[in-house]
This record gives sequence, C-alpha cells and structure tokens, in this order.
Amino acid sequence: MKGKYKYRERNVYDIPVLDSFVRVWDGGGSPDRKLIGESFFHLIKTGFIHPYIALMPDYHPGEGSMIGSVIPTKDVILLTVAGGDLGCGVTSLQLSVMADEIESKLPDIFKDLYAAIPTGSS
Repeated sequence: MKGKYKYRERNVYDIPVLDSFVRVWDGGGSPDRKLIGESFFHLIKTGFIHPYIALMPDYHPGEGSMIGSVIPTKDVILLTVAGGDLGCGVTSLQLSVMADEIESKLPDIFKDLYAAIPTGSS
C-alpha cells in the first residue's frame, strides 16, 4: 500500500465532500455527516486541502472552524485554525494513588492509550 495512509478502521468514517472527504474518528459511532460536510464545504472547495481533513474524537463546533480538526494544506498556511483551541477540555486532578503504586502498570496503560487514541499515519 505504498502512498496510502493507514489507520485503524474502528470508529472511522469517511464523509465525502466535493472531490475530497473528511475522515472522522468518532468514539460515539454516529457522526453528524450533514453538519460535518457543511462545516468543511467551503474550505475543501478552495482546492488547497491535501490530502483530506481529519476530525479527532474530541471534535466540536468552534468559531470559524471545527475544533479538533486537522487541516493539511498544500502551499497555504491557515493561521486561523492553527492552534485556535489548544488545551480545550484539558483538566487536571489529583489521583488517589501514588506514582510508585502504578509504576509497573505504566507500559499497559500506555499501550491501551496508544490503541485508543489516533496518532501518526500507521
């Protein structure tokens, strides 16, 4: 599959928009295809999106773009969507365990997180 992007197919939906598409990672399993298509129609129409737009599992409507979107472009930088919502939904909390109590489980925790969160192109 040289030249093709690989991804885990579970909860991944390709939504056609014009001659491109939006690839959605949706843990809920039922993305609003109409809303997503309408949100990116004008951007895809410009012709500089390459190869496609991706939406991460935490996506939600934002001001001017969909938060949680990855918008790769060719020969263009979209400053208004680069980092517009960094840290959205991030919180911290104190756990009821100490680090040394879970140290031996960290490799398994990492493996589970890596399997559940889309990363990279393979």
